[in-house]
Amino acid sequence: MPTANTRVALLRDCAERLAVGRPWPALGSTTALGSTTTFADLTNLAYADADTDALGNPWVRFDELVTGGPASGAFSKVRDAGLTVATGVVTFSPAQLAIQTGTDYSLWWDIHPLIAANILDRVMRLFPRLVYVPVSAFTDADMESSATTDYTSIATATLSKVTTVSRVRHGIRSLRIEGNAAAPTVETTDYFRVRPNAQWMASCHVQADVGTATFLAYDKTNSAAITGATGNHRLQAFCEIELPPFNIPDTCERLTLRITGTADADDFYVDNMMAWPVNQNRFDLPSYVEDPAWVLELGYWERGNAIITADGTYAYTLDEGEWVQWPYEIKQHEQGATTAMANPFWIEFPVPIRRPLFLKVNRPHGAFAADTDSTTVDRETVVELTVHQIYKHLFGHYQQTHPETAVTSNPFYYQMAEAGRHAKVRAFYLRHGQPNVEVVAPRR
Repeated sequence: MPTANTRVALLRDCAERLAVGRPWPALGSTTALGSTTTFADLTNLAYADADTDALGNPWVRFDELVTGGPASGAFSKVRDAGLTVATGVVTFSPAQLAIQTGTDYSLWWDIHPLIAANILDRVMRLFPRLVYVPVSAFTDADMESSATTDYTSIATATLSKVTTVSRVRHGIRSLRIEGNAAAPTVETTDYFRVRPNAQWMASCHVQADVGTATFLAYDKTNSAAITGATGNHRLQAFCEIELPPFNIPDTCERLTLRITGTADADDFYVDNMMAWPVNQNRFDLPSYVEDPAWVLELGYWERGNAIITADGTYAYTLDEGEWVQWPYEIKQHEQGATTAMANPFWIEFPVPIRRPLFLKVNRPHGAFAADTDSTTVDRETVVELTVHQIYKHLFGHYQQTHPETAVTSNPFYYQMAEAGRHAKVRAFYLRHGQPNVEVVAPRR
C-alpha cells in the first residue's frame, strides 16, 4: 500500500513551498515552553542582529497537539515587532493555550491557513478512491461512517469505530465491540421490513480478539433469533461468518442483525456486516456515487475454506477465493417522482444471488476532518496541485482588488505560472482536463 500522508504533513509541505524566496523558514518546532501569547524557537528564529519586524505578520499555525497546548490546527497572527531577536521568542494574537516545548508550527505569509486547508480539500476531491460497497439492506454495512449510531448496544457493550489497519477489513474503519460488565450484544439500530417466507443471506467479517463472536439474524417482531441463522468463530484473524440461506418466519415483519458474545472481556472487530434477500435484484447506489460511470464492477469472492468446528460454525477463511464478476445494469429513477431517493440511480442484477455481493465504485475523497486524517494519494501531486490552486486564488484576489493592474504585473502571476509548469501538475491536468481537438479538413 502507498504511504499514507496526513493532512498536517501535506499542509506543512505547502507552507514550505509557498515560503520559497523568503529569508525565514516556514517550518519549525518550539524549543522552550511558551505562554498563551508567545512561542520560542531558539534554533530557527534567534538572530542577534535581526529586526523585531523581520518576520512581518504571518499567520502561525500550530501543527500538533502537545499535552497542555493548543489543538493541532489552531492559528494566530504574529504581532508587529513580534520577534525577540536574541531569544527567538515570537509574540502572537489571539491567545492560545500555553505553547508547549516541541510543538511543530508553520508560518503562512500570503494566505490564511484555513483557506489553504479548504483548497487542499477541494484538490482532494479530484482524486476518487476505489471502495467496495456491500450490497446490504442495512445502513453503514461497510462501517465507513465515523459514528456508531447505526448500531445499538442491547446488553453492556461499548461501541467505537477504529482505523487501525490490522483491525479493518475494507475501507478505513471497522466497528469495535467491547464487553462491559456482562456478555455484549449489539444490534443494527434500524430494522428492515421483510416478507414472511422470503429467503435471505447474511454475512460479516469478524476478528474475535477476545471471546467467541456469534452472528445471527434476529426476528425483531417476535424478539427471537431466527432458527438456523446463527454462526460464530473465536479466532483473532479476520474470518467470514456466512449464515446459510434462511427463510423469514411466518409472523416476522421486521429483521435486524446481531453480534453477541459470552463474557464481559469480549473484544470484537466487525466489518462488512450485511444481509440481502437472495431474490431481490435492485440495489440503490450510495448517495456519494454522483456519476454512474463511477460504478466499476459488481461481484463476489468465492468462499474460503471452512473453519474447523471447534473454532467456528458457518465460519470461513478469507482471501482464498477469487473475485467473480456478477452482471448488472444501471437504471435511473423517474425524474421528479420523489425527493426522498438517496441516489437517482440503481443497479439491477440477475437472481438468485449465490454469495454476498460487493459493488466496486470510485468514491470522491471527503474533506479531512482532522490533522491526523490521511490519504494514500501521491504526496507530491497533491502538494503541487494545492500550491498551484493557492497561487490561482491569490492571483484572482489581487486582480479583483487591483483591476487596473496588468496581468503580468500581478505579484502572483509568475508564481502561479511556475507552479502550473510543475511536471506532476501538468500531467494531472493533461489526464483530467479537456482533450485537445484537432480538426482535419479532407483534401480535395
